Order: sequence, then C-alpha cells, then structure tokens
Amino acid sequence: MDNDRMFRLVEEYSAFGDHRTGTAPDLAACGWFFEQLEAIGATCERRNVVFDRFDASARLTSAAGEPIACEPVYYSALGSFETRDFAVAEVTSNAVGNPHALDQALGGDPSVPVVVAIDSPADMVRMPNRPIADCTGPAAVVVPADRASELDGAVLGFEAQLVPGICEASSAVLGPADGRPVVVTTPLSGWYQCAGERGTGIAVALDLVESLSADHRVTVVACSGHELAHTGLVVWLDDASELGTVPAGPVIHLGASVASLEPDGSGGRRFARRRAAHTIEALHLDDLVEPAGFVSTYDPRPWLGEGGTWRNYTQSPVLSFAGHSHWFHTPGDVPANSTSAEALGTASRAVRDAVHRFLEMVGED
Repeated sequence: MDNDRMFRLVEEYSAFGDHRTGTAPDLAACGWFFEQLEAIGATCERRNVVFDRFDASARLTSAAGEPIACEPVYYSALGSFETRDFAVAEVTSNAVGNPHALDQALGGDPSVPVVVAIDSPADMVRMPNRPIADCTGPAAVVVPADRASELDGAVLGFEAQLVPGICEASSAVLGPADGRPVVVTTPLSGWYQCAGERGTGIAVALDLVESLSADHRVTVVACSGHELAHTGLVVWLDDASELGTVPAGPVIHLGASVASLEPDGSGGRRFARRRAAHTIEALHLDDLVEPAGFVSTYDPRPWLGEGGTWRNYTQSPVLSFAGHSHWFHTPGDVPANSTSAEALGTASRAVRDAVHRFLEMVGED
C-alpha cells in the first residue's frame, strides 16, 4: 500500500468524527474498517455487545463569565446539578491511558464534585480512559491545566445518564487456509477524531495484513471499547477463551500513535514517543524501529494499551507498537496535526521489518 493511500485511510477514519464507543461515529467507523478487510478478501465475524453507555455533558463558567473547556469524567456520577462548590485535583498527562488513573483523585467524599486538571495543548481537554463503572460519585469533569487558575469562583454544571449502547467485538480471517497462523490486532475507538492515536495504527494494520496474508493465515481482531478499559477486546478474549477458540500464532498489536507526529519545539515535527514492546528476551529490534521513533523494549512494566491485555491472555509471543503524543486524547488529534504520508510510510516499513524478524525468531517465517 502506498503512503498516500495510508494517509487517505487516516483521513477517512478521522472524518467519521468523535469515535467514542457506541456513538454513531464509532459504529460507522467499525463498519468502514471491516469493509476495508472484505475488500482484500477477508471473511468477517462481527459481534455487537450491549453495554450501558455514559451520556453526559458539562459546562464550567469562570467568575469573570468566561467558558472554560471541560468534559465529564466517564462513569463518575449520574444526575444533574449546578454548583460553585467543588474540589480540584491535578493528574499528569502520562497517566491518561490508564483507566484507573483518576481513582485516587476521585477517592474522596462522593458528594463533592471534582474538577481534574490535566496538562494538554493550550485550552484542550485531554480525556482519561475509564472503566465502565457504577457511577457512585463523585461527579467529575476534566479541564486543561492551563485553565486551572480560573477555577476559583467558577460555576460547574453537570448532567449525566446511562443509555443503551453497542460495542464492537469482532474479528476476521484471510490468507491461505494452510498458511502459518498469525494474529494482527488494532483497536477501533477512542476520544475525539484520534487520527494519530487510532487512525495511523489502523492504516498500518491494514497494510500489514494485506502483506502477511500472501502466505499466512491472518486473524484480525478489532474491537471498540478501547477507551473504556478495552471492553470490546476483553469480551472477545473472554468468549474465545471459554470456547477454546483463541487464535493460534504470534500476536502483533498496532496500538496508539503508531505513526504519530508532534511538535519538535522549533517549528517542525518529530515522531512521538513510542515503544516496540515484545515478549522475546533475545529479540533486538532497535536497528529496524529507531528510524520511526520506536524504542525496542522487552516485556515492559506496564505494557501500553491492548498489547498488555493480549500479554495477559495468551501464551503466544506478542509484539506491540504503541505510545503517546502531544495530541493524544485531545481534539487536536486530527490528520494535519498528527501524521503525514511520509511518516506513515516510515512507520509501516519499520513495522513490517520488525514483524519479519519477530516471526523469524518465533519460527513462524
């Protein structure tokens, strides 16, 4: 697949809108992804899981009457209120991929709302991942850290309910039936348009799957629910484990920010910080992945994203590409900010070369 085609895939994915699990953009994007697989010969097995979707809105107005960008913290509380009485907590942006990153900040009196300030690009909310929970409080919202100085005397409004939602938990297979088995997995949902976070991994995954399927039996596992503690993938793996149908073969995870770019501080852009994590101590990938900004890492603690979920569920070798970026989990994660055709080409070549060495090491290539 050429670089421009991969960039168009990122644009198409991003254009669906805000990819939160169970929303119309998410459902449309999931359908689009499996259409891409069918176009290259895959047989798809799609499943929708019903869940309680958090449907909420929030508003913050400073004492000077200025709106402050904010978003409700998912599954924090239900109901509707307006108040000037709330606590303030600070959480580092490095933690937002962890669905339990706010547990300590929200561990106080459930009757006292909490405003959580998280560092982010100017005036942009950086959303934290969250588990699907019982919404027992405290009610909470996220604000950009650069607006925290305006919280004194601000008015907080909050409305939240649970509505029925659908989460994708699906897979596909392609390639010769007698081909060597391999699993390629990538998440489908996330916060905002997530072009760099999600779209680049999807584009590189589709490129990799098309290449591998020439002589491998490829199982593609692609689920939504990523930002909700990997809900779709956990359901898929639980069901496969119970039925004894967890696919054979090594696992290749294309996670967050596979080809993400971020400002370099001098007017240009560079690859964001990312890992090529794996479970084979003797595997060395730095010479292959460093040109794309990855650091080869043996069995890190913690693993990033759904690579860690696979690591916990399977005895098969795992190779996971994932990381963060300047635009991670913010409204600024759009194609023009977050990637380029050239970056996608560089990342895709690094991934293909690393996958080839990984499969050689485990005796599958």
